[in-house]
Amino acid sequence: MNSLETNNGSKSVLHPIPVAIVGMGSLFPEARTVGEFWDNVLSRKNCIREIVDKDPKDYEGYWRMDEYFDPDPLAPDKTYGKTGAFLPQVEFDAMEFGIPPLQMESISLVQLMALLVAKQALADAGYTRDESTSAKRDRTGVILGVGGTGVTGFKLATRSDFPSWEKVIRNFCLPDEIVTAIMEKLKNLYAGWQESSFPGLLGNVVSGRITSHFDLGGTNFSVDAACASSLAAFKMAIAELADGSCDAVLTGGVNVDNTILAYLCFSKTPALSQEGRSRPFDEASDGIVIGDGIGMVVLKRLEDAERDKDKIYGVIRGMGASSDGRAKSIYAPRFEGQVKALKRTYERTGINPKQIQLVEAHGTGTIAGDLCEFRSISSVFSEYKVPKSSVALGSIKSQIGHTRIAAGTASLIKTTLALHHKILPPTININRPNPQFDIENTSFYLNTETKPWIQPIDGSKRRAAISSFGFGGTNFHMVLEEYQQEHHGKYRMHNVPDIVIIQAPDRNTLFDICEDLLHKFKAEGGRNCYHQYLNDYRNKNIQRNWARIGFVSESLEQTIEYLQEAIFKLRYNAKNSWQHPKGIYYRTQGINLKGKIVALFPGQGSQYVNMLADIANNYPEMRSSLSRVNQLLYKYEQRVLSDIIYPSAAFDETTRKKRKHELTKTEYAQPAIAAISAGIYNILKKAGFKPDFTIGHSFGELTALWASGALSDEDFYKLAIARGRAMGSENSPSQESGSMLAVHAHEEQIKSITADFGDIKITNYNSSSQIVLAGSIKSIQALHYIFQREGIESAFVAVANAFHTDFVRYAAEPVAKEIAKTNFQSPSIPVYSNVTAEAYPDKPEKIKTILASHLLNPVAFRQGLEAIYEQGGSVFIEIGPKSVLTSFVSDTFKGRDHVAIAVNPRSPKSSEYEFRRSIVQLLVAGLELQDIDPYQMPKPTEEPKPQRSLPITIDGGIYLNPKTKELRQKALLEKESSLIDAFIQKKTLSK
Repeated sequence: MNSLETNNGSKSVLHPIPVAIVGMGSLFPEARTVGEFWDNVLSRKNCIREIVDKDPKDYEGYWRMDEYFDPDPLAPDKTYGKTGAFLPQVEFDAMEFGIPPLQMESISLVQLMALLVAKQALADAGYTRDESTSAKRDRTGVILGVGGTGVTGFKLATRSDFPSWEKVIRNFCLPDEIVTAIMEKLKNLYAGWQESSFPGLLGNVVSGRITSHFDLGGTNFSVDAACASSLAAFKMAIAELADGSCDAVLTGGVNVDNTILAYLCFSKTPALSQEGRSRPFDEASDGIVIGDGIGMVVLKRLEDAERDKDKIYGVIRGMGASSDGRAKSIYAPRFEGQVKALKRTYERTGINPKQIQLVEAHGTGTIAGDLCEFRSISSVFSEYKVPKSSVALGSIKSQIGHTRIAAGTASLIKTTLALHHKILPPTININRPNPQFDIENTSFYLNTETKPWIQPIDGSKRRAAISSFGFGGTNFHMVLEEYQQEHHGKYRMHNVPDIVIIQAPDRNTLFDICEDLLHKFKAEGGRNCYHQYLNDYRNKNIQRNWARIGFVSESLEQTIEYLQEAIFKLRYNAKNSWQHPKGIYYRTQGINLKGKIVALFPGQGSQYVNMLADIANNYPEMRSSLSRVNQLLYKYEQRVLSDIIYPSAAFDETTRKKRKHELTKTEYAQPAIAAISAGIYNILKKAGFKPDFTIGHSFGELTALWASGALSDEDFYKLAIARGRAMGSENSPSQESGSMLAVHAHEEQIKSITADFGDIKITNYNSSSQIVLAGSIKSIQALHYIFQREGIESAFVAVANAFHTDFVRYAAEPVAKEIAKTNFQSPSIPVYSNVTAEAYPDKPEKIKTILASHLLNPVAFRQGLEAIYEQGGSVFIEIGPKSVLTSFVSDTFKGRDHVAIAVNPRSPKSSEYEFRRSIVQLLVAGLELQDIDPYQMPKPTEEPKPQRSLPITIDGGIYLNPKTKELRQKALLEKESSLIDAFIQKKTLSK
């Protein structure tokens, strides 16, 4: 760390050492691993549920609504909250961790579950318990924020009150034997004292158990800063690394306490949501929902992590902290204190808030807390003149509730994974922002959908910040940044739809393999078997003459369903090829595709808001394409194109329409289509895809020339931008922009109807039964009415101008000038022109001449398709948004052998799902592709359990061993009237 002397003699520490996050582990609501947690984040899963009444004999250590719930916040000893976020069941192997099973009930679940999460994080960082890591383990510390250990202690403390209870019962003048029996029953409700009880309830033993089991020799202790404990622990861990006390630190937050006591604490504050939903920053937010969670990360000095070639998820650039000082309340948030923590962070790190694109807020959902936090960050970011609506704001608490001690770690893991995956994660349950925020006039916007995080315009790293505040007036702020700006190997942790391909030498063998796999996948351990199959067969080429079946699946359950459908179809359908409506594809053998592959590229009109967002989320090629076009377009338009394609959330219909209209403008639509089409093509190209022909529709012709190698990436993007800007309606000297009409009829019929309209021109020969007309707005509207009257389907085309007509003549000269100064090469693949319906010549000057006339000539797309078909092209793949060209191909070649596939048909399924389904169709057809997805981490598979293992299922409720549980059940459920009967009888006789 660098430091300098201030005027008052104190030291101001600047630019603290960068710290690498090299391992992660977690157990959060509905997520047993970090991967499951990240999946839940991206899928917008709400992990909050209502407390479910349980039968006492199924005691889980939570609480019953009929005993403790009352909607009245003032009801004594009751809670008005009935929802929460609960940990899933996990297996704890007592033998593995050296804990006698009978002692488990005397040890806080926090300690037990912390061992499981520590194991995850250390393993992820490459730490094992063997001799190979003993040296680095000796300099590894454990510093954790810990909460919930008192749950075990509270039960034991209850036992210390038994003498008082007994006195109260004796005051009813009951005989000794009845009092003794009652007290025995009461004692059986709780686990008794053991030798391990005292250490089992201590917070510091959480970190101590971890260092003991994993033989770690660095500093170990626990910290408590209430709901800011995680970030307090991070701050201490970073200090250990900075002063050289440790070379690595396992740090984070641990909270397992959804007991009735916790609910009562937050009810009587009062802070719980009466609605029972966590809504940070929403106008309807009314409080928190509590949750449990455990998260840990392994930190190292960045230079050490790079030296050791560690996997690095992200980098902590620095932190700031403050106290509220004198305030109105010890637990109320204070604007001045929070501002102080933020300013200290940016001063210490030397990072300007303008470099931040995401803030993961404390965001609990309380009205006062959210408003105070928003005003504090808005104040600081405004002071630094951060542009309006440039920073995404979110809170993980909308999905998993307030995990209190672990809240900061949940935020850090979410934010680190966002940086690692280049994805802006969503915040859910926001219907309308709190109007008090006036968020539209601040630096922030609420990100409610999963969307790609494109590199900043200036080429700098993606950066994010985290805030965490705690009771007692403690405030923390942290700045993180990505480690690498793009990925080149496996990195993606979240699930994507699986490509399932099964192949065999012949149909009968394929049938047998399908049946065998179905049996294995349905059996116990089927998920492990399924994951192993996907890992083993991921990149296997399909033998050309082998039978094959393929589909895309989103789960093991869907795979089982599709296998059953496939087996039935194979049994009763003897055709050499078929496809099932659910997307199952079969061929007895592959087609010889040499000389048949045609790449289709769409033009303007195919764009739509949020197009192929999943692909941009998941593939570096798409993000890189968008990033470069962003940088080029920004020079002219001062707008970020990806923000127009993937805009911030719209909370009203007017804004939604405005966003949609924005993308129809040629200056944005054309470069957007260029970036998206190029991104998909590059993904396919990386997997070995090479077409035999290319053809584009209207603007798509530029993309086709680029794909053929006639244009470099840079020249393609510049030309797309120049064409779009030149065609902007604001450049037109005429007030009349014209209109266009797509008509579903044959050319002769259309010409007979339009003969009396002198200004009408055919601009697009799309397919055998679709033609696009253009002309004045008045004429087009009149024709639309005539076609309707004649029963001919027609539809207005949503464009700013009538393309390929004199209405865009004003753009022809500037576009031609841009083409003239652009460097063209000879195409390596035949590119068919919309002007000539023939392949472009090899000479660059001739290419320029034809392309310069393209804007004012009709689009002879159908004629181009026919010419390609005559040359042998019969497998058409539409590469870009929507599937308009695919429908043109199917219409044109109806009744003739052909294959038409769109990579983005815009079905209710995700764009990733549809992309993969198109890949399955191509693979089954016989196209050879290598690894279409080199970025997905292998599916998790379970290690075989050791022979000496004793797995015990635990969750966030109090664990009792079987004997104690039986005694408790008897105490609660077994009626015992014999002593009372004898007492009454004795009293009666004495009278």
